[in-house]
Amino acid sequence: MIWSEGALPGTWLSLALRFIHRHRRRSLASGLFILIGTSVLVLIHAIAAGVNDAMVLNTTALHHGEAFASAEGLAPESLTDPLTQHPAITAALPRYRLTALGLHGVNSVGLTVYAVNPDLEQAHAAVPRRLVTGHYPREGHRELLLGVEAAERLKARTGDTVSLLLGSDDFLGEFRISGLFRTHISRYDAHAAYLPLGMLSKHGRIQATGELALFFAAHDAVKQLEAFDSLLPPGMRFTSWRSLRPDLVQLIEMNDVSVTLVMIFVFILVGLGIGNIFVLTVMERFHEFGILKAMGVTPREVLQLVFLESFIICLVATIGGLLLGWGGAELLALWGIDFSAMTSSNQYFVMTGLVHPRVTLEGLWQPGLLALMMALFSAYLPARIAARRAAARILRST
Repeated sequence: MIWSEGALPGTWLSLALRFIHRHRRRSLASGLFILIGTSVLVLIHAIAAGVNDAMVLNTTALHHGEAFASAEGLAPESLTDPLTQHPAITAALPRYRLTALGLHGVNSVGLTVYAVNPDLEQAHAAVPRRLVTGHYPREGHRELLLGVEAAERLKARTGDTVSLLLGSDDFLGEFRISGLFRTHISRYDAHAAYLPLGMLSKHGRIQATGELALFFAAHDAVKQLEAFDSLLPPGMRFTSWRSLRPDLVQLIEMNDVSVTLVMIFVFILVGLGIGNIFVLTVMERFHEFGILKAMGVTPREVLQLVFLESFIICLVATIGGLLLGWGGAELLALWGIDFSAMTSSNQYFVMTGLVHPRVTLEGLWQPGLLALMMALFSAYLPARIAARRAAARILRST
């Protein structure tokens, strides 16, 4: 094998590049298939990651935050400053929760009343952004925010006065309805009410359950909850949103599986197109392969040569596709994709329907690896045809 003994890796690379340049139209067509497929999958993965982020943002902002602590006797407002001094925590929302009976005229409704810090709630929580009418309760005013379904049961509207009873003879006070909200989640719309923290009497705080909702600066900070538990009274700990909302965790996992299936199906189609182009390219080059075999190139080396060409095309196209998809995702992330019209009644999008695509490491290596594997697999059959055909037969037929 005269050719094989003298051949060097650089010679094979040079020959592969020469063949790619000689058949540049078909090489370009193959590369475009891979580039477009890879960039589309990076975009799909980035949008799916953005949707997951939006669902987590909306769900955690509804009430529990990204980490949540609740206990009787807890004074949450005394822990707000120490918690927010931690660099990983962006906000700590103190609340008191108690059960009350709301009365308006002859009508009544059972309510879960939350005494909250109005400024913090409006900055970080979802309910203030779901106002239907009126305004959020203001500190220093005896005001109450009601869900629309609770207001309908009371036959009350904005500006009316509602009395709150903690028991048969335990009167919390009278509050003017400052506004109504709608989340499209029945347990909030029909049974939740919000009043300023300063309007809850000392007696009411003793009977209430203290709550703290934490929000973090980074996605993975929630994994370090033990570091924040030390800031709580002994025996208490924070609970992650993953433990509080297993339905959301399952939804995210299902979304990830769906994206993976889409990636596989897309590249099966891309692979069929690439395979068809490679078959045509190899058939056009039978004469070249026949000459190489006559010079002593073995079938295995022909197979390797075709695979080297395919790998070069695929590698360049995959890198281009990853960069194009990444750039497209970052561009979309600047403005976001508004799904508000399709999520206005969705409990996982109560705060906003704006989705910002996010490129992840997984969203880059998965499409890249899949593109390389599918392209090389698509090149196997035409490469095997070229490798197995005898040189004499090839030269006679050409």
